[in-house]
Amino acid sequence: MLYFISLFCSPLGLLLAGRPFQAVLNGLVWFASLVGLFFMVVPGVLLWAIGVAHAFAVINARAADRRADQLARTLRQR
Repeated sequence: MLYFISLFCSPLGLLLAGRPFQAVLNGLVWFASLVGLFFMVVPGVLLWAIGVAHAFAVINARAADRRADQLARTLRQR
């Protein structure tokens, strides 16, 4: 679900993922992409793609961290 949200509004996806600092940085890129889409289409699309890729990478790292924490908890119990 976070990936779908990040596809359209990457800062919101990062904020919902619990990464507020990353969301602010991504928001700057996202805002620049909107301005770029209004004035020059190609740079706007490139900035949008960079923002979405950044959001996907952060959300994927969050999921990997959760899997690693779960594995560590399971190993500690044994």
